[in-house]
Amino acid sequence: MKPKRNKRRSIRACQSCRKSKTKCVILDNSDRCRNCVIKNYQCVGIEEDRPTRGADKKPRKAYKPHGISPDSEDDAHERPRSSRRSKQSASNHTPASSASSSSSNQLVRHHSSDNESDEYIPQLSPSERKFKIPDTALLNKPFDITSLPEFATHQSSKTSILKTPSTDYQQYSFWPTLFSETGGSLKGLIAEIWKVFSKSDLIAVLFHLPSLYKKLNIPSKRASLEPSLICALLAVSYSVQGASDRADSGILKGKAAYYADSAHTYLITAVNASKFSLGIAQAAVCLHYYEFLPNETFSTQKLGSAIIIADIVISKLALTSIDAHQVSWVFDDDGIPVRTVDVGSDDTDIHTYVQQAGCLCDIIRESNENTQDRPGGFVLRVITRFSGNDASDEEIEKEEVRRTVWASLSQAWKQTLFHPVMPLHIADSSNYGIFLSSEKWISKLPSPHERTWSRRTVPALLERVKLLCLGAIRLRAQPLEFHARATKIILAAETIEMELFKHTCRNIIPIWQIRNIAFMIRLILTAKLQAMTKKFIGPKSYFTRKQVIAWLKGHELLYNNHLRAILKETPVIFGALSVQALRCLDIFELDRDVVGALRISGSMTDAVQSILYFHPCQSTEIEALLRKLRLINFEDECIRQSNKPQHPEPPPPTFDDLTWCIAQLNITNDK
Repeated sequence: MKPKRNKRRSIRACQSCRKSKTKCVILDNSDRCRNCVIKNYQCVGIEEDRPTRGADKKPRKAYKPHGISPDSEDDAHERPRSSRRSKQSASNHTPASSASSSSSNQLVRHHSSDNESDEYIPQLSPSERKFKIPDTALLNKPFDITSLPEFATHQSSKTSILKTPSTDYQQYSFWPTLFSETGGSLKGLIAEIWKVFSKSDLIAVLFHLPSLYKKLNIPSKRASLEPSLICALLAVSYSVQGASDRADSGILKGKAAYYADSAHTYLITAVNASKFSLGIAQAAVCLHYYEFLPNETFSTQKLGSAIIIADIVISKLALTSIDAHQVSWVFDDDGIPVRTVDVGSDDTDIHTYVQQAGCLCDIIRESNENTQDRPGGFVLRVITRFSGNDASDEEIEKEEVRRTVWASLSQAWKQTLFHPVMPLHIADSSNYGIFLSSEKWISKLPSPHERTWSRRTVPALLERVKLLCLGAIRLRAQPLEFHARATKIILAAETIEMELFKHTCRNIIPIWQIRNIAFMIRLILTAKLQAMTKKFIGPKSYFTRKQVIAWLKGHELLYNNHLRAILKETPVIFGALSVQALRCLDIFELDRDVVGALRISGSMTDAVQSILYFHPCQSTEIEALLRKLRLINFEDECIRQSNKPQHPEPPPPTFDDLTWCIAQLNITNDK
């Protein structure tokens, strides 16, 4: 038995911290330590000089974390004891979990080499760093959405991005770090988080707010909250405040970028540590929401990394159950099949609904449970908050799962617009989910007539057509099978469009979104078909020029009547406008006689530039996007085609055309 060597204090400590045997950390802007500030004690007894060893004056190595024998031969947990005057050098690093990844895992480097211990080193507040924070290493190869990595293939459900993950993910040191940055005020922290829920509908409906606030106020439950979730909420809060004309908007935007970078770091650390929980998925959705705003560091790579992490959690925890290929059926969380189209509806049924004074969509908007408390406000989505009735923790968790999957679906649909060939687990046939809490609320109404609208509200139709659009995006098959499935998807989309005639509400934005997505389904399927068959059978199309003109007119009316005046107050539509401009260019590429698509693309581009004028963004990706949108000149194309006769409209493909195309493909492959 080895003799025990005498232990000496490895760091200085005040009398209070010595008595309570806690770490003594002096705050930068105070002459008292952190614990004394929190407990309102007098901070006395801190030594002036530190013990050193020998003439080299280097600090002694700190003993290993509590519970590990100092006689152990393993030095993996030891580090040089840092001086209190080295806090500023340590503050240049992004705060992350208290332990870094192992040396064999070089995917994520979120700590410096002198901060590998479980001991906490305080860091400067964001305002003192001037927010010159480098972009986090975001697992570049796995998350590079432009190069279609291994996990973004047909075998995505069989592969994993986890490579020798670290298992030392810890979060107990997060809250002391956060309180030191925010001045130790829990009340102020909750006030900042509340601003997110009051401004953002999507984030507000994700959480059962009473349960969340209870976790924030009780220290024992606070430790269970994911650090990435808190950082993501703070990033959205400061970003929303910084979008105004306040004098300190620059500082607020800097804080938003700081906490967003921290959230990315915590998320990737959790994934590397194989830590999958509902909180991680919620954090990823909130962070993806933040990254879709026109920030100075706008990056499609960060967009992809956030939604892919949510996708991984949903896949690992098996939070969803749905068959995306059977587009006329969806399965709810109990595995009960619910048809997306109404069986046996006829003209009498339609007449019955038109006779009603108002549809259920109006009831939702007027309800106290609705997130919209601004009458006539600009509504991008409609989903009710949690019910105010008491519910068990198990019921609350199940409902939060439904809402998180719903939000992941909504955000993933936006992400695939930027990169439509990227298959995600939530777009996979075995892991794709859609849970409509607004429908669940309607199904509990006492009136039988109101309950029959459970799958007919505008929000329900919108989410169902998104499901079809993602099915079209990931559809890959030989020409004959492709045509059969594409026809089925288009028929389901047309049925959803017909459902709109049963509505007497005037929810302009959601109704336009439904028709917009229904046309984009035809556009995406046409592009895929032409890529396979145009070389052999010429251009074929799933849309008509009449449908194109109606789609373009809808864009023009929406922009002139609803969007132009609110571009400054609604920067969240930045991504949607960019994508719609690109889709107009897609129309022109598929049918060059539709020159009007270039003019609408120009108006969408002007709207994008207007948003960037109010919310400046120095992003190379956005500059490349604008260059692409400006590449084709509308006036030049009109002059070039003014004296040319219009080509015949591309017809839809036929069975004989595709059979002959397959024969030609086989001949080509044999050669």
